[in-house]
Amino acid sequence: MKNKPSIGVIIFAVIIILGVVINIIHFSFHGSHPAGESFYPAWEKVFYIFSDLIAIAISMNIFLLREWARKGVIYYQIFSVVCFPIIILLNSKMVYNRLVSQHPHMTQAEIMAGANFGLIASIGSILIFALLIIYFFTRPKVKEQFEP
Repeated sequence: MKNKPSIGVIIFAVIIILGVVINIIHFSFHGSHPAGESFYPAWEKVFYIFSDLIAIAISMNIFLLREWARKGVIYYQIFSVVCFPIIILLNSKMVYNRLVSQHPHMTQAEIMAGANFGLIASIGSILIFALLIIYFFTRPKVKEQFEP
């Protein structure tokens, strides 16, 4: 008989699924300007949709304790540590321009401080979350659950 997933495995799988849902909501409500133009380029939307689909597939199979899903979540987190900060940095100019247009009363130093804090917080949270998941899914007790 196959093992049941531990509470920790279930929690991490649910957190990953919630992250995908939050990402979809973000693109649905914050992805376009009231005037109709998009804040995000088309390639980035396609990239996020593709990565969201992969994350959902991996998370659903984590519930089934598939070894490939355990490895997949580790590789996905390594991928996110490399790719998502690059995308965030590529968007930093867009974020800066949006802050300038929405807050004309603020000084350039205030806008830069806010934008830099946002960049550091975004990249830092991705790094911390990814390292936590990698650590969790490489622990021996967790690996045992995924063995056939």
